Amino acid sequence: PVVHEGLVYQGFSDGSLVAMTLEEGAVKWERKISTSPGPHFLDVDSTAVCDGTGRVYVASYKDGVVALDAKTGDLIWLSNRGGITNLISRGDVILTSGDGAVGAIHSVDGRALWSLNLSDKQKVTNAGREPVMLKGMLAVPTATALVFVDPASGRARTACNPGKGVTATPTRSGSQ
Repeated sequence: PVVHEGLVYQGFSDGSLVAMTLEEGAVKWERKISTSPGPHFLDVDSTAVCDGTGRVYVASYKDGVVALDAKTGDLIWLSNRGGITNLISRGDVILTSGDGAVGAIHSVDGRALWSLNLSDKQKVTNAGREPVMLKGMLAVPTATALVFVDPASGRARTACNPGKGVTATPTRSGSQ
């Protein structure tokens, strides 16, 4: 769950995002994020992201990223690129990762800014692990390396290959 301005936001495996009051735990609103037909991969996979503009963003693996009004749950926009499992908010950009790629979406209207495929030749899904911002770069753990991506351009700048890949999100200390 994520707590922001007195509300607790939690995604569920049925494809719903719920906003509850922090004090009472009362449901303020509930919104079905995954709406396409079929029973598979409906979950809200990402942790909710609140950016201070009155919006909350989440990703459904099946249906993509949505922006909602944080107070009402009303839909602002839907980006239909599925496979996303992680979100990071940076200014007017939402950075995404999952299903072998990282990308950037404009937070105002949901349009794609860039996408970078990080799958290797064996079709291993590399970018499903949570990335982190480190000194202005997006650090993305993959099955083969820790890849550092320029968040403005979407270009991989360098990679650290320890020999067996990276299986965890890097941690950071202090303000990065």
